[in-house]
Amino acid sequence: MKYLFSLLFLLPVLCSNGKDLCRKIIRTTDNTTGALTLKSPDLVNITVIKQFRQSDTFFALLLHFSDINPHFESSGARIVFEDGSELMDESVRVKCVQEQSLLVGGRMSGAASSGKYILQGFFRITDQHAASFMFKKIKRVELHTAFRLISTREAENVIGYVSCLR
Repeated sequence: MKYLFSLLFLLPVLCSNGKDLCRKIIRTTDNTTGALTLKSPDLVNITVIKQFRQSDTFFALLLHFSDINPHFESSGARIVFEDGSELMDESVRVKCVQEQSLLVGGRMSGAASSGKYILQGFFRITDQHAASFMFKKIKRVELHTAFRLISTREAENVIGYVSCLR
């Protein structure tokens, strides 16, 4: 009986947190193609995106972070969950752009390349593994050989946003 009372007390709190996340979903429509895009706010390393196009629906995690090594012409992504399970997709193309720095003052004013590279890749969420993203916390994401550890808060937000968009 004590557990039932606790569950009844906590359930509205848990549900309201999910609803709050769903309210933060950003909605845009492409005027040219008519595609409707729903996306979470940018988290530290992950953004959840669902796009409805005329011919299909695209549902993915946009993995984004920086690295000190270049990863031009590379591919492959891996998601490692807190329970040790993982999902891999070798077909993920990694976009790599060298970060620009702005130098101001003196004769050398202008843009210069920094020692960091911005990496991005879309990890598709398919029907086969959607439940993993809805119920498991992500611990680590990898693009090519670069990786980032994911905080508990970000992992919980990803679960919430994937659940909202599913």
